Amino acid sequence: MPAEIESDRGAPLIPDLLDSLSVVDGGAQRGVGSAAAAAAAAAAAAAGGGGGGGGGGGGGVIVPPHELPILSGRADWPRWLQHIEGLARLWGVWDYVNPAEGEQLAEPERPGAPPTPTFDLWTKRGPHETDADHEARLTEHKLRLDLVARAFAIKQEQHRIECIEYAIKLGEYTAAKEEMNQLNRMIYASVDEKLRLHLTGGMTCTPRLKLMQLESLVTGADTRPFDENPPSQFLKLRKKLEHRGPRDWDAWAIEVANLGRTCDELGRSRLHDQLAKNGFLESIQEYDPVFHRRWTNTLDQATRKGERSVTFQDLANAFVKARANPASEADSVCSEKKTDSKTRDMADYTNGNDDSPTPSTQSVQSSNLMTHKRCPGCRLSHRIKGDKWWQSCWYFDEYAGRKTAPSFFKVRHEHVEFVRDRLEAHPGERRLAKAWDARRYR
Repeated sequence: MPAEIESDRGAPLIPDLLDSLSVVDGGAQRGVGSAAAAAAAAAAAAAGGGGGGGGGGGGGVIVPPHELPILSGRADWPRWLQHIEGLARLWGVWDYVNPAEGEQLAEPERPGAPPTPTFDLWTKRGPHETDADHEARLTEHKLRLDLVARAFAIKQEQHRIECIEYAIKLGEYTAAKEEMNQLNRMIYASVDEKLRLHLTGGMTCTPRLKLMQLESLVTGADTRPFDENPPSQFLKLRKKLEHRGPRDWDAWAIEVANLGRTCDELGRSRLHDQLAKNGFLESIQEYDPVFHRRWTNTLDQATRKGERSVTFQDLANAFVKARANPASEADSVCSEKKTDSKTRDMADYTNGNDDSPTPSTQSVQSSNLMTHKRCPGCRLSHRIKGDKWWQSCWYFDEYAGRKTAPSFFKVRHEHVEFVRDRLEAHPGERRLAKAWDARRYR
């Protein structure tokens, strides 16, 4: 509130944000205007018996949600769409639902707090400094501190106002999101069962996407008969996983991983995800028994300890990477559990312990031989091909900005720093690693 006449003259003049239309008119005026438009449309329909929803700005007739008509074919489409548009306009969310518009409902950005200022330190009186010079310097120092404090107080007040605006916008966003969810459920419940089969999955997760899908099916833009059941991605995936015998394993692995990304059942149901993982491991058991044994043990161990289990997508991506690169990053699933303590790691690092393979070991090992040993970069145990430890190190990918670690793997910052220190101490390895990383994502 503005400072009153009898109040302290030093009181800050802070506008009342709740009375400012510049802050809240986005939601209030939209709701009032939408309600007025919907009421006018309803009155016109009651007096004249209908009216189209064309022209881009006309609202539909508002009816109670339980009285929405059922959409079953082309003849029902105009009336059904009119009711849906009327509800969306009444709730003030039509801009986010209209298929002809591209506006998206976005959460407001939270304002950041102003940084704490740094104050100049006071220096002691010099041996030859006079009283007058000392007093002048002290007065100047106090004025400088007062100026910094006042500037910080202004920034704090600005931040307080931004927080109030953010709270108002966040409330509008939350209300609009809830209304969008309610409208989404109404659209799903007010269509025929045959059409409802086409409204599942990530491609129709919002009201706008549902309206676009229904319009293409009902008005004839989609040539498929809408009474035909849409193919299930999970059934396609199961058929791929049940395939036995020789095959092009590279193409099969990539196709299975791509099907997993488009299969919404895997994300919604743990049962579907577990069935897919079991089928995948059974399919590759004879071809790659080492991979099968390692990941089976990992899944069993996570189940026994009640930890977050590996998803099917993590499993498929690991196999694809193992096929593309023998130094598969999937080989280091439990590497953190086999390492020494952090104190010992730091002691080795301080003493300059070089974990690189000795020349004698390098002469024995082939450059393509995979061995399980301690990584010179992240200092964890995982499979390494020769001395090219960066090709199978998740922490090197994290250092290079590549998010290749699966969701169940917890990345620790100190091991990323170990990789950084290793590459800075060995310029030759750094050049080879950067060249390999550039070729990999070319």
